[in-house]
Amino acid sequence: RTFGFAALEKNLLKIPYTVKFLTPSQPAGGPPVIVPPSILAQQGEYYGENNPLVGFVRIDNQLTPSTSVNVQYTYSKLGGLSFSVSDAVTNKAVASNNMLDRASQGVKIGVTSVLSRRALNDFRGQWAYDDRYQNPQSSMPQIDIKDFGTLGGNSDGPIVYKSRRFELVDSFTWTANRHAIKVGGDVNISPQYMSREKYLGGLYTFTTFADYLAGKINRYQQALPSAGAKSYYEAAQQEYGAYVQDTFQAGPSLTVMAGLRWDGQVNPQPDNPNPKYAITSQIPNDVKMWQPRLGLTYDI
Repeated sequence: RTFGFAALEKNLLKIPYTVKFLTPSQPAGGPPVIVPPSILAQQGEYYGENNPLVGFVRIDNQLTPSTSVNVQYTYSKLGGLSFSVSDAVTNKAVASNNMLDRASQGVKIGVTSVLSRRALNDFRGQWAYDDRYQNPQSSMPQIDIKDFGTLGGNSDGPIVYKSRRFELVDSFTWTANRHAIKVGGDVNISPQYMSREKYLGGLYTFTTFADYLAGKINRYQQALPSAGAKSYYEAAQQEYGAYVQDTFQAGPSLTVMAGLRWDGQVNPQPDNPNPKYAITSQIPNDVKMWQPRLGLTYDI
């Protein structure tokens, strides 16, 4: 009365690329620009990596003659290195590339119950999470030198994305005479945390390598949270749904399917709106998603 299935997959991928800086421009009439050996040593051949792991398990059990249960578990994990490299040759130092760390898990439970000769109920519940982290290989500020390349860290900074999902779905079917009436609903709650503010670590821009050696900054950018503001988003979105549908045998050759579904979306609200702009004080909810449906099947 029990059936099980499991699968596991692992991939290992290395992508070679070369770091080669540009030859810096030489100032007219001035001393020659010499690149320090410590910077030249950052050139060479490196590898980007993409190593996902995926696992899956499902178990089905005929608990009683009228009740069956299935449990499903999924797992995935990704480890990535130098994910921001898209060219075979780049003038960006390895330290400015990103490391990825992503993992997600999900558990789904389903119960199908034959309540009587006319009634059937199908219930499903789900819990899942998805966590994604992206971090520069160096915590130093990013340094862009227009006639040379990129040193230091990455101005994108750490990126964090965390999502949870809690879902309950139920469907009840009742059959009588020429009617098959189906009623159901679902609840879906999705808390999230996200942080992807750029320039938290700073970005220095230099016009030439000679300016870099002389400390002559062309531009500096940095993001700083203002009073009461947050550099991250943390809230939950709520979705609700309900429906009723009747499949009716109107005649020997005609089947009519008619139903009505309602969906509602409740959004999180801003906790720090801009008083100058009223539109920033509210994210509208959508609780008027009515969806009538009608289908006809005719056997000619």
